[in-house]
Amino acid sequence: MNLRGVIDEFAAEHGCIAGVCPPDELTELRGVLEVSGTPFVSRNYLLRTTPKMVFPACESIVVLGVSYAGSFAPVCDGRPRGVQSVGCASADYHTTLRGKLEALASRPGLRGGSFKIQVDTGPLAEREIARRAGLGSFGRSHQLVSPVLGSYFNIGLLMLDARIEPDAPSPLMLERCATCSACIDACPGGAIAPGKPLNWSRCVSYITQAKGEMDAQSAAILGAHVYGCDICQQVCPCNAGLAAPGIADIETVMPDLERVAQMDGGEFAKRYGHTSAAWCGIDTLRRNARIALRACLKTRFRRIFEGKRREPAVVRKFDADDVWRKKHRKYVGMGFSNTP
Repeated sequence: MNLRGVIDEFAAEHGCIAGVCPPDELTELRGVLEVSGTPFVSRNYLLRTTPKMVFPACESIVVLGVSYAGSFAPVCDGRPRGVQSVGCASADYHTTLRGKLEALASRPGLRGGSFKIQVDTGPLAEREIARRAGLGSFGRSHQLVSPVLGSYFNIGLLMLDARIEPDAPSPLMLERCATCSACIDACPGGAIAPGKPLNWSRCVSYITQAKGEMDAQSAAILGAHVYGCDICQQVCPCNAGLAAPGIADIETVMPDLERVAQMDGGEFAKRYGHTSAAWCGIDTLRRNARIALRACLKTRFRRIFEGKRREPAVVRKFDADDVWRKKHRKYVGMGFSNTP
């Protein structure tokens, strides 16, 4: 079996998608990266766009895409519940995807050669490399969208010293986005605008991960989110009808805000230690939960003041339904399109 066959066989066995591209420089991307100001990544734009600077022996780059899609039904149980990305319902992809890439590198035909793996934390611009390997095109949401997995997938790179027949690159942008504004209309912070870079300072996902003090504008955008945000993906027509396994533990996607706000190191390790959210640290996640709790409290007191409910002035329980009814609840737990 040739090397391409080895890769395709592995992808089929593990339920992921795979593509190959040459280690060409991403020269046209450098200006885009400088303007976008993407957080949490290297500011060395030459390094980000030059695979051979990262792995001089590189002759081919294999890209794996692994789905993290999941669906669930929102619950209103009288507890103050927040919102987390469905990615929190599965093990940290930095570990699991690296394991898959290591397993691929050990397959007959690939075993014995030199290689280098990158899963998110390395310098290379992974999403553009994935597009060049034919995994998908960019949508207005700035997500990479696969015709097989939609936008709910993580990416890992396997740089090899062997030459492998490359795939045709995917188009830069999705054609169907030209007549759709679903993600633009749904974004809580208005971070998405046609023809402009993503405004990271107004992106809920970024806000939940940024460390330190949070300003009033960011807190207002945060809403009930504790980690990540899937809203632009949940409303995207490209994700409609795709298979999404059910999420059994509601705490992974709708955590109890009081418990998160008060968690100690042991509780943090139990809830988040095995997930991709762990890197944020306990202080950031507790901060987010406390801000979300304050939003719950303000909403509940306003409803009492307006006479919509008869309740004691001292509110001991928060109504999770209140805090994200207008902007968030209709999106949370949609899976891909079927849950109201």
